[in-house]
Amino acid sequence: MDTTSPTDKVVDRRRRSFEQLAWFAPRVDQCFVFNNSSGDPSLAGVMSPAGLVKVGRLPKDFQALTTGAGLVFA
Repeated sequence: MDTTSPTDKVVDRRRRSFEQLAWFAPRVDQCFVFNNSSGDPSLAGVMSPAGLVKVGRLPKDFQALTTGAGLVFA
C-alpha cells in the first residue's frame, strides 16, 4: 500500500521536472521557460550560451532546484 500523500507526490513530481529541465536546457538549440503558477503563462527565462537568463518572474523554488541539478544562470 502506498502511504505517500497526494501533496507529497505533486511536490516530488515538481522537483523531478525541474531537475529534468536542468539537464535538458543546455542540450537543446532553444529553451524558453514559462511560469504558469498564476494560471496565466508568462515568459520567465530564455537559455543563452552563458546559461539561463531570467526575463520574468520564476517560481520561488525554481532557481534552488535547478541550480542544485546543474543549471547555470547567466
